[in-house]
Amino acid sequence: MRINDDCTMTIPRSECVPPTEEVLTIFWEASRQQLGSAHWEQLAGPRINSSLRPPAVQLAEDRQLATDMAISIREGSLRVLESPLQDFGDEELEIPSPGDLMIVCDGDGMPLALVSTRSAEVVNDMLVENLVTIYPVPAEVKK
Repeated sequence: MRINDDCTMTIPRSECVPPTEEVLTIFWEASRQQLGSAHWEQLAGPRINSSLRPPAVQLAEDRQLATDMAISIREGSLRVLESPLQDFGDEELEIPSPGDLMIVCDGDGMPLALVSTRSAEVVNDMLVENLVTIYPVPAEVKK
């Protein structure tokens, strides 16, 4: 990303564009309405604060790769993510818990899927997450 003399930003085509609060809020509201409160209680228990939006992620720094991965997750063909622990740097790694939610965005910053963690563990210096797409419902589940 480069800041221009006129204070605008130029983002190289290969870099991801971060999602805006507006598009994340619209996506979150749509998913909550579509799935209904009974589904939320089943996922996270009756005391979930449904107004708390889950974190949004882009699964790669490269714009096209992030988009391809987000589409694969939305379609249900990508269910396991493996991330080297070294990618987290000095951050203290908090291993996701079953039921944790995240919004997966494409490389252009558009939310494509809401996923829930089924399981997560550290295996051979890799964080391995098993995910299920809950919104939109993948075509294979709708049948």
